[in-house]
Amino acid sequence: MDFKHLIGEVLLDKFSNIRTVVNKAQIIENEFRNINMELLSGEPNFEVLVKENNNQFAFDFSKVFWNPRLSNEHNEIVKKTNHGDLVYDVFAGVGPFAVPLAKRNVMYMQMI
Repeated sequence: MDFKHLIGEVLLDKFSNIRTVVNKAQIIENEFRNINMELLSGEPNFEVLVKENNNQFAFDFSKVFWNPRLSNEHNEIVKKTNHGDLVYDVFAGVGPFAVPLAKRNVMYMQMI
């Protein structure tokens, strides 16, 4: 942790596609499940474009919960649906179920 800002600068220098380097400051413990982040280097811009299972999601990573390890779960649930099915998604977030379900013409209700 003593060299975290130096590490952030090195990452910015070595990888041209990186514009922001953050450190996850603590575990997720708030009602919105977003991650508190410490800016280590670069721009304080947390807008991202995430590609998952042929879908794109644009959001502010500092305000929205996103876990890339859930990609397979998202895909498996969507594959189990058929045209005409009705799916309720409680706490839908950025729509990792809603977007691919809409592409399959599955009726979808977002419950927040």
